[in-house]
Amino acid sequence: MASFGYEYLAEPPATGVGQANLPARIWDLPQPELAPTNGYLVPGVDDAPELPPEPETSAEYDSALWGKIVGQWEDSDPPEYAGAPVGGDIYDGCLPTARTAIVGDGQPEQLYLDHDLAYRLNSLVGEASDRLFVDPTWLELEAEWVSCMRTSGYVYDSIFGPASADWGRDRPSTVERETAIADAACKKRLDLAARANALYDETLRALMDEREGELIEIEAAIDGLQHRATVALDNP
Repeated sequence: MASFGYEYLAEPPATGVGQANLPARIWDLPQPELAPTNGYLVPGVDDAPELPPEPETSAEYDSALWGKIVGQWEDSDPPEYAGAPVGGDIYDGCLPTARTAIVGDGQPEQLYLDHDLAYRLNSLVGEASDRLFVDPTWLELEAEWVSCMRTSGYVYDSIFGPASADWGRDRPSTVERETAIADAACKKRLDLAARANALYDETLRALMDEREGELIEIEAAIDGLQHRATVALDNP
């Protein structure tokens, strides 16, 4: 873009919530230190500002960024997942050329790779969660939490109940904050986070052992992406 006389503007500008601000798992809610003031609201997530609009550009800028259509590509054996389109126009502008080099390793038909990797990794995490929530040890732990909450005057049949409840528009209400305080107290009393984390890690390890070959393939693909991105940054 600099060679065309433009400074590249990220779209949308880099902003938003950092991953470090996000509770990792359902048993991390409510955040104990915030329960008395925030209830189940997560600062930086539930009150995150809307992303600013994309920067205004000119037709000349867009032409340099995207270029013109120079071909078409199709995948004769598309991956079995929904989300990213498989196939389309090939452009010769700065952004698609760089993306083809980094993500597709020079091959436009490989441009869905980043979507595919994210899908496969999310699928692994989702399957681990599915297994966890039917594990007898988890069900016993959840039953202990249900009993503790009932003793405190709150009746729920699932640990997901309070965090997913409709607390209304004016949050956090007194009821939400009081529920969150009781919830956090029960989880602390049961050492629920440590016990749930241990069980989840055990479940995930077992699943990763089952899908070891796939994970080796994914790791190699990610290593390739990182290498090509590093080369691009070192050779602007």
